[in-house]
Amino acid sequence: ELVLVAVVYTVMENLQFYVLEEVQAPVFQTFGNLKVLAAALFSRAILGTRFKRHHYAAMALLISGSCLLRFSVMWVSSARIAATVGLILCSGFNL
Repeated sequence: ELVLVAVVYTVMENLQFYVLEEVQAPVFQTFGNLKVLAAALFSRAILGTRFKRHHYAAMALLISGSCLLRFSVMWVSSARIAATVGLILCSGFNL
């Protein structure tokens, strides 16, 4: 039963090295903050967790802050961006 979690964790760790080869550390850390959002979404979808308005407001601020970085990562290849999104999703699933 823990095999799936181990596989997701392994994929997540490998994606981190792949993404860090091209993306600067501050950008990576800011996108890494989206792991909180992914965890919240999976918590809502899988566990049925209910959130209050201030939780949704915090998630909206997190998204808006991360969207501001899109201008600084325009030079990054689409494969690296896809790997970053995969990393965020894996992190959220790995509760």
